[in-house]
Amino acid sequence: MTPKTVILGISGGIDSSVAAYLLKEQGYRIIGVRFLTGGAERSTDRAEDICDRLDIKYRVLDKREEFQRSVLDYFIDEYSRGRTPNPCVVCNRLFKFKLLFDLLGEYDAGLIATGHYACVSTVDGIDLISKGKDTLKEQSYFLALLDEEIRKKIIFPLGDLRKNEVINIHKRNFSDLELPGESQDLCFLSDSHYSEMLTKQRPHLSKPGAFLLDGKKIGQHKGIIHYTVGQRKGLGLAHTSPLYVQMIDTKNNTVHVAEKNELYSMNIKLSSLMLHLPLAKVMKLPLKVKVRYRSKAISCDLEKVDDDFFLRLSSPLVITPGQLAVIYSGKTVIGAGWEESEH
Repeated sequence: MTPKTVILGISGGIDSSVAAYLLKEQGYRIIGVRFLTGGAERSTDRAEDICDRLDIKYRVLDKREEFQRSVLDYFIDEYSRGRTPNPCVVCNRLFKFKLLFDLLGEYDAGLIATGHYACVSTVDGIDLISKGKDTLKEQSYFLALLDEEIRKKIIFPLGDLRKNEVINIHKRNFSDLELPGESQDLCFLSDSHYSEMLTKQRPHLSKPGAFLLDGKKIGQHKGIIHYTVGQRKGLGLAHTSPLYVQMIDTKNNTVHVAEKNELYSMNIKLSSLMLHLPLAKVMKLPLKVKVRYRSKAISCDLEKVDDDFFLRLSSPLVITPGQLAVIYSGKTVIGAGWEESEH
């Protein structure tokens, strides 16, 4: 493998385009790769144009079947179970970075790169994901489940930059190209809402059912695909105080609601916990957790009870089954696990 050869995931957007420019400036030999997923993708023409200007090899690989298996099927299955999926995390772990990593040997490359706002730091000889410089854009949360063999091969050219700096670099070097818009959260959808896709794939999920408050029916919901734990808006329920979705029972097609104070918990039960450092070391570190990408990190302790892991929180949070709880020590991702309901 050639250490100075990089496989770069490139979409033609601002971030990956500037990542390509910076890598080129640093003397890397770059192969730009774009994966076709069958979703709401930007035209490949822009990515190809960027690569042509920078004299970078460009490859478009049709990975629609792999994307269906690793991301779309997961997304649909989670909603079918009444959970709130996190497709970006799963895509990074099982699709995007895995495929980039698998290309290293084919192109005699030593590294992979993307336009994520994140960094890689080393603790006790172990490469770990850490927060990027831009506190508003940093994306370490979405990279929390990457395996060590992949983390050892990653570089993030934008990790030490702020978004406004990246935009300025783009304007200086690609001034004749219109700035593309930001990518949407669910990149695999075009103009349709995710509920339309789920209705086509799982028609029973859009079947109306009962809203339950303390076990009693208080209204009719439009189908469980329209709701997620913690949701308040769009319920259409009249009550003396605001109601929130507390639990989704897919077996009985019911949506349980409650007042806000009943949703909070001081504990998070975790499934499939992945720790990037030895458990004994993690137990001694000051820890914080983010239960969603945009949520505030709060202090916590990790506890093992029999074969289960729990996070004991310093202040109560609304726990959403299916979302990822990412554990930090300082700016570094120490591990992550899926949030589970204790109902």
